Amino acid sequence: MTELEVLQGNDVPQRTFKIKVGGVVQPISSFSDYHIYLYQINNGKHKEVAVYKKTPGTGEYPINAIDTNTIGFVVGRAITKTITGDLYAEIRTQATAGSEFESSLKNAGAKAFHVARILESTRPKLMQ
Repeated sequence: MTELEVLQGNDVPQRTFKIKVGGVVQPISSFSDYHIYLYQINNGKHKEVAVYKKTPGTGEYPINAIDTNTIGFVVGRAITKTITGDLYAEIRTQATAGSEFESSLKNAGAKAFHVARILESTRPKLMQ
């Protein structure tokens, strides 16, 4: 897969995901709730950049329902103007209200989803 590169201070085009359980794509309506955690990895540690939620609250961003099996999100320029480097996503799903959220990274060998590489702007003053 070709890596998506975006210049700092620009929107990352919508990224989409299908949620699988046991290798089988599940309809998004089968989950009580779902979140997408956007983060960077610095020196082996995850640094949260943003949280996207099915029903966002203050300081959170919305997840778009694309079709019955697909969710998506856009990383806006308000986020990309303050960071550079690789962005990754982790999806957490909740089967029923009140149950624990399960991470897309819980299975052995699971990898984070690479969202985009944010390239440093040559004109950072324009973003202020």
